Order: sequence, then structure tokens, then C-alpha cells
Amino acid sequence: MPRTVFLGFDSMDEGLARRWAGEGLLPNFASVFESWPSLPMKHPEGLLVGGIWPEFWSERGPGHHASYCWRQFVPGTYTTELLIPTDFDTRPFWLDLDDAGVRCAIFDVPLVRPLPLKNGVHIVDWGSHDSQLDASVTDTGVASWLEALGPYPQKRCDITVEDHGHEELFDALRKGFAMRSTALSQLLSDRYDFVATVFAETHCTGHHFLHLHDTSHPRHDQSLRERLGGDPMLTLYRDADNALGAALAKVSDDDAVMIVLSHGIGPHYDGNPILDEILHRLADALRPAGRWARPREVLLERLRGAQRRLARRLAPNARHPRQVRNLDGSRAWFEVPSNDLYGAVRLNLRGREPWGQVAPGADEEAVITLLTDELMALRHAATGSPAVQRVLRTREYHDGPNVDRLPDLLIEWNWDEPFIELTSPTIGIVRSEATPLRTGDHRPYGAVFTRHLPLPDGDEIRFSALGRVLRAGVLPRA
Repeated sequence: MPRTVFLGFDSMDEGLARRWAGEGLLPNFASVFESWPSLPMKHPEGLLVGGIWPEFWSERGPGHHASYCWRQFVPGTYTTELLIPTDFDTRPFWLDLDDAGVRCAIFDVPLVRPLPLKNGVHIVDWGSHDSQLDASVTDTGVASWLEALGPYPQKRCDITVEDHGHEELFDALRKGFAMRSTALSQLLSDRYDFVATVFAETHCTGHHFLHLHDTSHPRHDQSLRERLGGDPMLTLYRDADNALGAALAKVSDDDAVMIVLSHGIGPHYDGNPILDEILHRLADALRPAGRWARPREVLLERLRGAQRRLARRLAPNARHPRQVRNLDGSRAWFEVPSNDLYGAVRLNLRGREPWGQVAPGADEEAVITLLTDELMALRHAATGSPAVQRVLRTREYHDGPNVDRLPDLLIEWNWDEPFIELTSPTIGIVRSEATPLRTGDHRPYGAVFTRHLPLPDGDEIRFSALGRVLRAGVLPRA
């Protein structure tokens, strides 16, 4: 009986893949690009990259599933905390397939908690990008042969680079491709009705080897590139192509297949390391705090610290008390986490935040307009070019029961040049001292390709629609 296969290549840049495929260097991708129907991906606006995969498996946007970053703002407080997949209870679409009797093998789809399947296996964080949970396999037979295959060669690519260097990460990713390909071939041989996996190796590739691929990158290192045998991104993309070829050799011509290049890659240029300072200066100049706001906040910060220390004593193995960080609740607005690609701002709104300073309605609108104008006025001091492309009002792009957990404003930086010094008439000059470990960062474009899975009409497709396409393809075949 025909089956359905999903292959995700996390953060594999479509432009680079198409270029190398056209040069004959990625023959398996070239065949897909030339003959399979496709659509560009529509990403959750401003909430790359943490919102992508939860939107895929939940079939809902971040305003519903509430997951968009590894560290998020805690509503009702002036704190942020580390959040992991077990903190969210959204239901992935493959549970519906499992309930319908479909035999599913879900292998390293990111940012989802482990969920036993009645008719299949769920493998979580065996070799995911920046795994947040311990590796788990819900089927003992699969766990046995995965254990025989050996542990995945690295856990977090940032730590591997920082502790051991790019050469070790390069070797680990090449081994990772080979091991994942072997494991996937085994799953495809076991005749599951629906098999889904995401290749994390392409994600790490873009973060840590873009400067070696791009000879114009400010941190290009030709000697390291030569020690790695040439362009490491090309080498690793060719490993991805080989893995694709091995997977397609295991499926029949009647099997339905979806391939997703989730999002692109570019230089890691953004203003997030200095956003807090920019917002602080804007607040001091345009909306200074009341006389007692800062002393009150200093006292509250100390109380929160004492509360966390007490919580650690009472529950030394608890995770959250060790991961809470304070924000400055004395301001009318403050930075909140949103990965690196976009900046994020939350208003200190009365009736929503404990010590709100901005009144809902006209005052809120005036503050949003003021912040938008000031952020759009930021310029690179050296070139005079704009530092910000757009300031997005989150509620114009996202809705759902958890929309209040999201930032209020999202800043789309101008990613064309490094952020060294930013200036405006209001803030003066703010200099960034940051040197990101990652030389590459995400870009909001990608593509989906299908065989025997009709794509919906339109110029693009959202991640939330991919599950519905797969569901429609799987159930009639089961």
C-alpha cells in the first residue's frame, strides 16, 4: 500500500541549493527542483525561528501554540524564563493519524514533547538542532537498533564550536548525516504508513560555516576553509543530497513525498545585542519613568532574587527557578526575547502588566507610533543606511488565545551589513561590542516540494497548512 514520507531540511538555503543543483553538484535535489510541484513557504511573521516547527506540527500559528523562542516572557511578571517543549501541550497532527490506525514514525521533528503512539514510534531529540530534551524513543525495538547505531555525534553545535572548534563540528555533522540516513533507511524499510524526519545538520551548517562559504564575509577564514577541504557548506549540502538520494531510493514510485527547505540563511547581522540600550535611551528621552518607579523596581528585583533562591533550596532539581531573568519593569517598554533575527518589544501596558505605565487605547497607539518612528529612524553610523526595514505590530499578523504571550512589536532589521554603531537624533550613537559565535543566521524564505500530494492554490503556503496537506495524503492511503 502506498505511504507518505515527509523530509525536512532545517534551514537549508533554497538559493544555494538551487545554484549547486544547477551546477550538477546536488543531483538528487536537482531532480526534485526540476520536476516536482512547489510553493514558497510563508513563515510566522517576525517569529523565526522558534515558531516554525510548532506551527508545522500543531497546524496553528504562535498565537495559538505560544511557542516562538527558547526563552520567553512570562505574562504577569517582569521576567523571562527558559521554555522547553514539555511546557506546551498543543496536539501534533500525527496523533489524529495514530488514532485512525495509521502507523507513524516521527523522527526528530523539532520542538515537540515525546508522545507515545499506539501504532508507531516517536523519536525526540536524538539528533535535533540544539536539543532541549533528553533523547527518547517510545518503541523499545526501535530504541534497541538506534542504540546499536551509537549516540549522535554532537548535542549542541554552539557548544561544539566553542569548546572544540569548527573542525570537530564539521566532522560531527558529516557523521550525523550518515547516521541519520542509516536510521531513516531502517524506518523506511519497516513499512510505516507515515514517516517524518527533519535533518538538523543543515541548520548547524548555516549557523557556523557561512563565513567560510562566503569569501566576502568579514570573518572569512581562508586557511580554515582549506583545512576543511574547501567550502564546508558545499560539502555538507552534498551530504544532504546523498541522504535525500538514499531516502528516495527506499520509497516506491507510488509513495507520496513532501520535501521542505524550511528557511534560508544569511550573515548574522542584527541589532539585538544593543536593542535594550536603544530602548532604554528612547524611554529616558521620550517617556521617562516616574520618580519612584526605578527604586520600586530595584526592590522588586531583589525580592524576585530572594524568591528564586528560596525556590532552589526547596526544589533543588527544579528547572525554572534557575532560569528566570529579570526585566526592567520601571520603563514604558522593554525588550523581550525573540531569537536573533528579529528584535522584540513589549509595552508596559496597564491592566496587563503588574506596574503598567501605558494606558490601553489612545496612549497605547501613540506609544506604538512613537516607537515605530524612532526605530525606523535608526541609521548605521558609518554608512547612513537604515538599520530597520519594518516594525511590525504583532496583532496585525497573529491572533489566537495566546497572542498576549507574544511581543507587541517585532523589529525586522536590515540584514545587509554588520551592526557596529547605530545612531539617531534621539539616541545619539550606540556601539555594539558583540561578536556572535554564529556567523550565519536565518532568513524568512523557504520552499516545499511534493510528489503525489496536491498543494493548495496560491502564491505561497504557510507552515500550518503543511500538516493538512500531509493528513489529506495519508488518510486515504491508510
